[in-house]
Amino acid sequence: MIFNTFVILAKAEESGGGGLLSIEGGLAFWTVLTFVLLLLLLGKFAWKPILNALDEREKGIKDALEAAKKANEEADLLKAENEKARKENDEAAKRQIEESKKFIEEQRVKMAQELKDEFEKKRKDFEAELENREREMIDNVTAEVADIVVAAAEKVIKANLNTEKNKELVNKYIEDIRNN
Repeated sequence: MIFNTFVILAKAEESGGGGLLSIEGGLAFWTVLTFVLLLLLLGKFAWKPILNALDEREKGIKDALEAAKKANEEADLLKAENEKARKENDEAAKRQIEESKKFIEEQRVKMAQELKDEFEKKRKDFEAELENREREMIDNVTAEVADIVVAAAEKVIKANLNTEKNKELVNKYIEDIRNN
């Protein structure tokens, strides 16, 4: 394919006209002069603003990258501080829970001891009350028995000294005591 292109160009030159590869002096001079003028105009008016804009853009990108890097470092620092604060809060919460558990256990033990002491006091009071009532009942029964014995003896003496009557009378009073 490349070979075919060269063949076509060579035939065009042979035909007498200017070919694509033929150089004409005037056209080349004006082309070079136009190109140099274009370069000078672009250098004076366009390249400096374009280069300045590119430099400013580069500086803006560098500043943005530095700001992003700084923001990233600050975010990492804040993240570390937040993690530290979270750990401290977790530890404080654990300590609070432990202190609460300890306080509750102390209160439970204290209340259990107070209840035990109160129960023991009431039991002793109850036993003392039972002893007092038992003593009173024994004293009352003894007094009643003494009264009955005296009354029985009095009746026995009054009823003559008849043995049969005395036995009946004593048995009758014993029956009365059992019924009461």
